[in-house]
Amino acid sequence: MKNHKKASLKILGAALLAMGASSLAQASLIVDRGLPDENLNNAAGGDRSNVAWAFNDGFLSGNDFTLGALNPNAGKWRIDQIRVWTIGGESALGDRFSLLKLFMGADGSTVPEAASANLTPESNSTDNTNVEVNKVSYADETVYQGSGGGLLNIWQLDFFNLGLFDPGLHLFALGGEGADSPFTFMHASNAALSGTTQDGSDDRYRWFGGTASDASITTGNLLDSDGSGWDKSSDINIQVFATQVPAPSVIALMAVGLLGLRHQVRRRSAIS
Repeated sequence: MKNHKKASLKILGAALLAMGASSLAQASLIVDRGLPDENLNNAAGGDRSNVAWAFNDGFLSGNDFTLGALNPNAGKWRIDQIRVWTIGGESALGDRFSLLKLFMGADGSTVPEAASANLTPESNSTDNTNVEVNKVSYADETVYQGSGGGLLNIWQLDFFNLGLFDPGLHLFALGGEGADSPFTFMHASNAALSGTTQDGSDDRYRWFGGTASDASITTGNLLDSDGSGWDKSSDINIQVFATQVPAPSVIALMAVGLLGLRHQVRRRSAIS
């Protein structure tokens, strides 16, 4: 009886593991519009691919990305990670910002806060384990060069565990707040000159009304930087890592199946 019961329990355990794997599958890079690796900085002349955008107080720069159609039996996209980049000359991002906030949500008149973190002065540490700050460089180990020729650090911002979302167009923006209310520059690039995959690029970026202190920001219009701040078009760089999770009805059916399996285990144990 014991061996038979053990075998049945193994079957039940395998089913439970399969159910868990289906809802906690490894996140995939589904939107890859990362940093450029060609035609960087002023050395590229008229072919320069990299740029950064910010606005005066009360406005933020951002863009959009699309979550594609779901597979059969999937109910939502779970966004596990969003990665964006900001530009600044400080030795630590905590010297520039005391607060960082990612706004992200479905296309609409407003975009809600998705994640926020307070930064420690003279540090890249945050008080939110779901927000990480790292100083990075381009593939050739150079950093961002401003229009005046000065070199500025590239700060990679990773926001984790952002929740469940439907397919479709989603908007995003980055807000930063500090003692001197610094500009929040978001890294962007010209898709054709970037040399890297630029998923969803349309040669436009967006402006939004609001600041990092707001719970949500107001959606503005699309902008073409060609002739409006630069000599070519650009998109804000972003990478999105996400997983498709089962629809509630599918989870319910799986649970019913497991309950039936458990009943069989009990019945077999009683008979044995």
